[in-house]
Amino acid sequence: MGNGANRTSTMITITIFLLLLVATTGLYARYTNFIVQEDARIINELGKIRGGVQRLVHFVLMGTSSHEMYEEIEAIIAGFREHPQLAGKVSELEDTWQALREAAGRYEALPSREGHEEIFRLGEELWILSNDLVLTAQLHAQGKIQNYNYIVASFVVCIILIGALLVWLKQYVHDSLEFLARHDSLTKAANKWHFQETLRAARASAQKQNQPLSLIILDIDHFKHVNDNFGHSLGDRVLEQLTAVLRAHLEEGQLLARVGGEEFAVIAPQTDLAGGLRLAERLRQAVAEATFPGVGKVTISLGAAELMPEEDEEGLFRRADAALYCAKAGGRNQTAG
Repeated sequence: MGNGANRTSTMITITIFLLLLVATTGLYARYTNFIVQEDARIINELGKIRGGVQRLVHFVLMGTSSHEMYEEIEAIIAGFREHPQLAGKVSELEDTWQALREAAGRYEALPSREGHEEIFRLGEELWILSNDLVLTAQLHAQGKIQNYNYIVASFVVCIILIGALLVWLKQYVHDSLEFLARHDSLTKAANKWHFQETLRAARASAQKQNQPLSLIILDIDHFKHVNDNFGHSLGDRVLEQLTAVLRAHLEEGQLLARVGGEEFAVIAPQTDLAGGLRLAERLRQAVAEATFPGVGKVTISLGAAELMPEEDEEGLFRRADAALYCAKAGGRNQTAG
C-alpha cells in the first residue's frame, strides 16, 4: 500500500510538473510569438515607409510622382498614430513627411537645385526616423519579455528545465529584431543607419591606430531604365542579386550597405586607396560578368576614397561620392578615386 501510494504520488507529482512545464512553455511561446509577429509587422510597415519614401523622392525628382504614392505612405503613417509607445515619434515622422510633401509640391511647380537638396535631405530624415521607430519597438518588445520572465521564474520546479529555452527564445527574438533594425528589408545588406554607425566607429579606430580606411560608393548605371523597361518588381530582383554578387567578393571585416535606392557603399578597414581601387575594380568586373535574369547585363560605377588625417566620416563620404560622380561623368561602368 505504501509503495503503491508513493508510486501514485510520484506519478501525480510528475504529471503536475509536466503540466506546469507544458503550460509555462506554451504560454511563453505564445506570448513571445505574439511579440515577434506584432513587432515584425511594425518593422515591415516601417520598411514600406522607407522604400516608399525612396521611390517617391526618386519619382518627384524625375517629375513622375503620383497621388497614389502619397496616399500609400500616409495610410501607413496613420496606422501608427494611436500606438501607445510610438505615437510621439510618429508625430515627428508625420511632421517631416508633411514637410516633404510641401517641398515636393514646390519642386514640381518650380524645379531648382535648392528644392532638389531639400527633398533629398527630408527623405534621409524620414529614413532615419523610421529606423528610430524600429529600435523603439525592439526595446519595448524586450521590456515585455523581461517582465514576463519574472512570472516564469516563480515556477521554481520548472525553472531549471525551461531556463535554457527562455535564454534561447530571448536571444532569438533579440537577434531577429536586431537584424531587422540594422539591415535593408529588400537586399539584407546593412541599412543606412547601420552603415553610418559602422563608418563612425571604423573612422575612430583607424585614426586611433594610425591605420588606413577606404570607402567605396557605387550605384547601378541607368537603373531607372531597368525599372521603366522591366518593372519595379524585376528591379528589386536586380538589387537582390547585385547584393549577392558584391557580398561574394568582399573580405572578412568589410561591410556592404545599401545607402540609397540603387546606391551602395563598402567600408574597407585597413585598406589604403590603392587597395580600395583594386577592390572596387574587382566588384565592377564581377557585376559586369554576371547575368541578371530577365534583364541581362548590368553595370555599376564606383568611387573610392581613403580616410585622410583628422578627416571625419562625412568628409570621407563626400570625397568617395565625388569620385563616383567622376566615374559616371567618365562614361560609367568604371572606377574612380
